[in-house]
Amino acid sequence: EVFDALHARRTYATTGARIVLDFSAGGIEMGGTGRASAGRPVAIRAAAVGTDLVDLVEVLRHIDGRPGFAVIAQLAPLERQFDWAFDDDPGPGAAIYYVRLRQRGRVRGLVAMAWSSPVWIDAEG
Repeated sequence: EVFDALHARRTYATTGARIVLDFSAGGIEMGGTGRASAGRPVAIRAAAVGTDLVDLVEVLRHIDGRPGFAVIAQLAPLERQFDWAFDDDPGPGAAIYYVRLRQRGRVRGLVAMAWSSPVWIDAEG
């Protein structure tokens, strides 16, 4: 199952803290690709269990044809565990989403962070 998850890119990274992170966009798990209906909102969901208080969670989105990623939503749960959901309207075209979070504590002198694998979404016309 570990190799299946790696092959499907259903992975995430941390700076060493044993953070558990789950993320989906449009019902597509992190690392996945899929389609969304143009003009319809994309359901975003992020959940995590941290080893310390989670200070900040950000969802970032890249729209095809625009430069870089933009933070489209932020949450400051100030708890060890959270489950967050909202809808996003990316407009026409393809979009890439990912989530990153920052904990209060440090691990080996580094800020404890986690990043999800992206989700790639193409809009259907």
